[in-house]
Amino acid sequence: MPLSVKVVVGGVVLVGGFLILVALTGWGDNRGEDELKNLSRDLAGTRADLLLVEERLAEVEGYGNRLQRLDEGDKLVRENLENLNGFVDRLDTLEQRITLFSSQMEVRMSAFSERLDNELEEAEAAVDAAEQQAQLARDEARRAASAQAEAERLAARSTSQAPTRSASPPRPPFSISGVEYRGGRKFLSIAVGPVSSLSEVKMLGERETEGEWQLVSIGSASAEFYHRGRSVSVPLP
Repeated sequence: MPLSVKVVVGGVVLVGGFLILVALTGWGDNRGEDELKNLSRDLAGTRADLLLVEERLAEVEGYGNRLQRLDEGDKLVRENLENLNGFVDRLDTLEQRITLFSSQMEVRMSAFSERLDNELEEAEAAVDAAEQQAQLARDEARRAASAQAEAERLAARSTSQAPTRSASPPRPPFSISGVEYRGGRKFLSIAVGPVSSLSEVKMLGERETEGEWQLVSIGSASAEFYHRGRSVSVPLP
């Protein structure tokens, strides 16, 4: 029972006891009995009222407990809302970072795509140029082969039509006046053009050269020279 109800009940009991004591001491028997009956009814009503008050107080106390729980729940709700607001703030920050990252990636991807397109265009142009060069080279090779075949055909035709004759051996650009012996070796006396003095005569020994002519050996009737990859025999005077 709440303390306030206990105080009220105690006061009522004291008042009732005081009234009973007064009734017993101050009034007659019949009147005292009537008063006691009335007092009993009043006390019964008071007890009923007290019980009703107690019920109302219990209800009020229940409401107080519910209000306290509601206050605690409201506090918890506020804390959850604060946490939720913090979470929302973090989500906003994350969304901003994602947006910034997406923008940067779009810029990078656009630059990369543009650079890739340029490189592809350059590669395609290089391939086209290489194919053109290869085609030009093939055309040039075909023209050269055709020209060579035509030249060979014409040469074969002219050879078949020309009279057959033996080619004369080449002659040296100098004249041989004779053979001399010096130190046990043979030398040819040669001169280029007309001879007006002995200073214009030159001694040519074996393995020595005069222009494109190399003297290989000196025989009794001829001298052997090596000229442009072939051996030439020159008669001696």
